[in-house]
Amino acid sequence: MVWRSRHKVVHFWITLIVTIMKFISKARSARLWAASFLVALSIFALSTISSAVPISVGDQYGGGIVFYILQPGDSGYDAVNQHGLIAATEDINIKGSVGKPGMYFWGVGKKTTERKADSYVQIFTTSQAIGQGAENTKKILAKCPAATHPTIAAAVASAYNGGGNNDWYLPSKDELNKLYLTKAVVGGFAEYDYWSSTENSATTAWVQLFSNGYQFADNKMDADFVRPVRSF
Repeated sequence: MVWRSRHKVVHFWITLIVTIMKFISKARSARLWAASFLVALSIFALSTISSAVPISVGDQYGGGIVFYILQPGDSGYDAVNQHGLIAATEDINIKGSVGKPGMYFWGVGKKTTERKADSYVQIFTTSQAIGQGAENTKKILAKCPAATHPTIAAAVASAYNGGGNNDWYLPSKDELNKLYLTKAVVGGFAEYDYWSSTENSATTAWVQLFSNGYQFADNKMDADFVRPVRSF
């Protein structure tokens, strides 16, 4: 961890100063100067160590609540610098929602009893993996621009600006599952379906039922909840 290496550096300098003080102990002015410097260095050491304490699941950070720390094998994992995922503190609930308050379509299409594929906009290249939600969201909005479709799931997620941040997105299928697993820590969820940014077919995309964790492919023109996330 970075904070451990910083701690070693600070410990080295403190030890060095103490050694110097022993050599100049007969000179009162020099001793006072060294003591003052040592106090200042100690304050710096404490502030450096405290600011480098690892982030944990459940911490309030980056405009939301941390719900996952990247692990080896995850896209974006770094053994030295910590990275993870942050959830918004509440569901999206803006004008333009459909069905119950705060519920949105996944994409653009014309829902028919036959649910024909040619009635929907298809993305083709979304991923379910951790670390891919932001890219999925960009791909959705490239084909279904927020300017013309401001109330689809990807658009309302990316428009969220919690904590003053403008890089929120609709989580991928696997990211959404990590969010479900920590729903008690994050809080504020409905016992209903939440959209992921992972497409399943021309007419469906993956959702997760937050009452029991079940993931299934729902019709893109069904209305479900949205909880934005962002990365750090």
